Amino acid sequence: MTKLDPPAQATQRTDLGAGFALLIAAGYYGFLLAGALAPQALARPAIGHVPWSFVLGAGLLVGAIAVTGLYVLLANASDDQAQVRA
Repeated sequence: MTKLDPPAQATQRTDLGAGFALLIAAGYYGFLLAGALAPQALARPAIGHVPWSFVLGAGLLVGAIAVTGLYVLLANASDDQAQVRA
């Protein structure tokens, strides 16, 4: 990464967080839209007797946790680099 002053670094983190939030919101609203428009498709079994709605909902939760971890990793890495330079 390039050397950024604190306001630019905060803007970079804000943009990253907003992008990740939009990604999770798109997945969430897509899931809701699928449930509203095609509930019979989400009720079909995916794995054994487990319906698609459960599999997709669990995937959404795991994905949100993964995106949060990625955000923390990236934000802390830029903070660590800034502290090393100071």
